[in-house]
Amino acid sequence: MISNIQTVAFEGIKASSVEVQVSISSGLPVFNIVGLADKTVSESKERLKVAFSSIGLAMPAKRIIVNLSPADLSKEGSHFDLPIALAILGAMEMFDKNLLSKYVALGEIALDGTIKPVNGVLVASLFAVDNNKELIFPAEQTQELFLLKDVITAIPVHNLLDIIKHISGSYKINFNAKELTNTNVSTNNFVDIASICGQESAKRALEIVASGGHNLLMIGPPGSGKSMLANALGGILPRVTPKEALEISLIYSVAGELKGKSIATERPYRSPHHSASMPSLVGGGSKARPGEITLAHNGILFLDELAEFNKVILDSLRQPLETGTINISRVNSHVSYPANFQLIGAMNPCRCGYFGEGDRECSKAPICAENYQSRISGPILDRIDVVIEVPEVNVRELQNKATEKLSNKIRDKVEQARELQRQRYYNYGITNNAAATSDILEETSHLQSNARDLLIDSTEKMKLSTRGYFRVIKIARTIADMEQSKNIEKYHVAEAIGYRRINYYHKSLEKNY
Repeated sequence: MISNIQTVAFEGIKASSVEVQVSISSGLPVFNIVGLADKTVSESKERLKVAFSSIGLAMPAKRIIVNLSPADLSKEGSHFDLPIALAILGAMEMFDKNLLSKYVALGEIALDGTIKPVNGVLVASLFAVDNNKELIFPAEQTQELFLLKDVITAIPVHNLLDIIKHISGSYKINFNAKELTNTNVSTNNFVDIASICGQESAKRALEIVASGGHNLLMIGPPGSGKSMLANALGGILPRVTPKEALEISLIYSVAGELKGKSIATERPYRSPHHSASMPSLVGGGSKARPGEITLAHNGILFLDELAEFNKVILDSLRQPLETGTINISRVNSHVSYPANFQLIGAMNPCRCGYFGEGDRECSKAPICAENYQSRISGPILDRIDVVIEVPEVNVRELQNKATEKLSNKIRDKVEQARELQRQRYYNYGITNNAAATSDILEETSHLQSNARDLLIDSTEKMKLSTRGYFRVIKIARTIADMEQSKNIEKYHVAEAIGYRRINYYHKSLEKNY
């Protein structure tokens, strides 16, 4: 007797069809799972034996073969428990096995027969909708279906016995997806920009970075507020669009970050420690899991103490910073994850943190600053649009706190600038200035002749690379958008150039020694 049911395997944030085929035949009692299954899937047979026993069923003392087709696709994860169990029950004639053809199932089965949460329910639900199937999934994750509530037919399951009764027709699991309500998965508590005393130039830079989607590096002594500024940036970024919310939620679903919630309604803010490994940051490991750069998709990746990160790990960010994706190649898997994030870095000018501060700097200056800053490679610095100095705040400025919140007002201005960019690049498939290529910039930047002359002259004097040249144009275009200006004027370019001069700030200080 052969029984089939459909489930999925995850490749990045996409679901691939897997057919679970079960054959029960005469012969010596054996229970084998074949089809390139990992250890978690292979252990399913032990869980199912006990789960069946707990609900009053016994595995037949026959030859049971479970084939996961296609056999050359790697299968991993505990979500294969439920489809394997249902296919076995179909082969045991607990219900009409032909009824299984209309379902896509996933879920982990505990020893007492309850259905436990698994990663990727939202991704699987998209697959079910696209293939006109009903989704059988763990009831604890019902909220994950919120985005698809108007189009999906689903069966939330609490335990194995309930789904047996439902398929056999003796019991009906009632579920109305349209009654689902949104539950915010985000726990970000962004600092209001009004809470930051002083640092007016840094606040201006934050507004520019938010308006154009640019990368930012802040250099300053300890305690100057770099981490607080980075956190405040999250509160002035544009609100997520429905498309972005879906992308973020799909990533969180695969990574197991939704935790029974519905969707992400705020942009991610990820801040890994500088001791993070390569797989944890860019993704990978034996199972090619998404890393911090993917979890920061459509949001912020904040790297505090940037120079303390391993240089090889930092250089691994070069490709995703340019392409917005990360490709992970392993022996058994080749996975592509989205990684369109804003890189926000913060670092001290030197290891002691007080280079250029007179009596406070260490005795190794300026060599310590040169060695410390050289840990950030030129190619990485070249991919950072805005570099600013964050000086120490005067204690008198701490007394001048704003009496009203400002982040929402700034966010409104940022969204107006982003709307101009969205309209400008509508036919190019991008949404902000940071994503514009050199060809797109040449067509759409509207750079005035005197502004171009200043840019060329400054590029030669500062020895900027070609990438640096176009990044200045991007920043200038953003500044112009903030003023609702169609053309890039000379003073827009002048301010934009100022955000790259800081790369040479510490070298100029060294001349004083």
